[in-house]
Amino acid sequence: MSLRATLVAVLTVLLLSPAVPVAAHDASSAPADRRPSSRPPVSVRLASFNVLGSNHTMQSRSWHRGRTRAKIARRWLRNEGLSIVGLQEAQVDQLLVLTRKRWKAFPSPRHASNTETAQSVIWRRSRWRLLEAHTFTIPFARGQHRKQPVVRLQNRRTDRQIWVISVHLSAREGARGNRDRRVGRARLVREVRRLQPTRRPIVVTGDMNGHRRVFCAVTGKTRLVAASGGSNDADGCRTPSPMRVDWIFGSRGIEWKKFRYEDGGRLDAITDHAVPVVTATLGRRRR
Repeated sequence: MSLRATLVAVLTVLLLSPAVPVAAHDASSAPADRRPSSRPPVSVRLASFNVLGSNHTMQSRSWHRGRTRAKIARRWLRNEGLSIVGLQEAQVDQLLVLTRKRWKAFPSPRHASNTETAQSVIWRRSRWRLLEAHTFTIPFARGQHRKQPVVRLQNRRTDRQIWVISVHLSAREGARGNRDRRVGRARLVREVRRLQPTRRPIVVTGDMNGHRRVFCAVTGKTRLVAASGGSNDADGCRTPSPMRVDWIFGSRGIEWKKFRYEDGGRLDAITDHAVPVVTATLGRRRR
């Protein structure tokens, strides 16, 4: 067969063969369970809880020992239906009690020191799994620098994800304390702004040892709002009422319900702080 005849035969076969479609690489071809819009919303009960560290009550006649108070706190968490909590002041002995059986923590009390567990995040293992964890550092009292935990959790039922940060700013008085808190706020803001491009909801919990300055800095320099209300826009910074030193902030897409400061009753046997609690719904479309 001549070369010309061979080429004609090959072209004829190609033209008569059925076309094989090429897969389109766009969002619509992705598996449905990986598309954020297809995931159902999820509601989560959150709290920021300064549990009053064991080191503060070792010699006290007015308070139970830290482990005893942690047992009471664990029952309180269960009764409140909480599934994610930012803790402050928790010592290793307390965190071991709090995370027994149903809870997990970062940092783990089995591998961390008291100054590390003093700022921690705990979550119900039946509802959330840990995907990622890291820390950033802020100045604290007496020249210390403490690590603040950041975790990325995934809901086991819906696969929705959330960033959670727990912060404890310095309680030191005077000019040095003001400086430490100013630096701490700035580093918190920097961390939030670093996470914002991930487009996952962010929640910040903490004993901030501050009121207006905390609210105006966080809501003015990030895209977070306070679960307790207030606003910060072109008309100025308007704080919520009441304000305590313990805060919960979160991304604007989160729907907040039933915010309140829990105080009195069983909490009086656990801590000297009021405890902010709220229900946050992730992924609900706003109308």
